[in-house]
Amino acid sequence: MNEHPLSVGMTYCLRMPDGRALGHVRIHQIEDSWAEGPFIPGPAFAEVRELFERADELARDQIIPLWEQAADAIEALHIQVVEEHAGARHAGLRVFVAGNEASIGTPLCVS
Repeated sequence: MNEHPLSVGMTYCLRMPDGRALGHVRIHQIEDSWAEGPFIPGPAFAEVRELFERADELARDQIIPLWEQAADAIEALHIQVVEEHAGARHAGLRVFVAGNEASIGTPLCVS
C-alpha cells in the first residue's frame, strides 16, 4: 500500500480548479487510505454542499449505485488539496465531506 500524501497535523485547503476555496481541513488521523479531520467550509462550499450531503446520505443508506453516481460527480469537480503555507498541491484525491468532517482518500488503483 502506498503512503498517504497528506500528513497528520497539517491543514489543507480544498480548492476548485478556478482557485475558489471550498474550505479547510486539518488532518487529525490517517486510517487505511483515508486522511480525516474537521472541515471548515468557505463561501464557495455552498455551491456544492447539496452534492456532498447527498453522497453522505446515500452512503449511510447503502444505496451504492446512486452513491457511486454522486461520488463520480464529486470527482468530476477536480478538487485540489493544497497544503497551507507550503502550497504543495495534490490532485486526483477522493474528497468527501459529511457534516463538519472531511475525508480525503488516495486515488483508486486502476489496472
